[in-house]
Amino acid sequence: LYYAGGDKDDIWAIRPYVLECQGDDPVHDPWVEKGKMTRADGDEFSFEAFSLDATVFEVNGSWYYIWAAKVGVGRQSSNLYIARMKNGYTLDSVQVLLTTPDYDWERHGFWVNEGPAVIQKDVPYPAEINGSTKKITQMGDACSLRFSAIIQRFSIRYTSLSRIMRQAAANKAAASTTVNASSPQL
Repeated sequence: LYYAGGDKDDIWAIRPYVLECQGDDPVHDPWVEKGKMTRADGDEFSFEAFSLDATVFEVNGSWYYIWAAKVGVGRQSSNLYIARMKNGYTLDSVQVLLTTPDYDWERHGFWVNEGPAVIQKDVPYPAEINGSTKKITQMGDACSLRFSAIIQRFSIRYTSLSRIMRQAAANKAAASTTVNASSPQL
């Protein structure tokens, strides 16, 4: 179970945490707090600032973690990041920037991309996160990863939902693309 927790004396010191069920029955079996989500070796940035709204998904045996984190000096924005997981409470790759609030409708009051949810379809190939190039890259002959993330953009007066999609190119030599909707779907 992934959740965000903070400090009663600093309500914006929000970080992601993990609870793990010790059996097969989440209602009756005991739960253990694993603590704050652990970043990968060599990752200096993940979970050092405001971080919340995590979700996980699996592709061919590899698990991925997507979360929102605030970055910047002065006006801060809340972006979405993705990383491969080593286990249920540790990242295996450095964070890779997935989305930023680029459109006017994402910038009502705060600049926000938060609340990712993953809907998978036709996921036949393994994926790799390449931290040095900051892109989701390919392995083998075809697209590494297909997913559709429903992103909630939130501000005090506005909530909008949009979608980004990661799809394979028809030609295996062409790069895969990430498409971020330029207008909200809801």
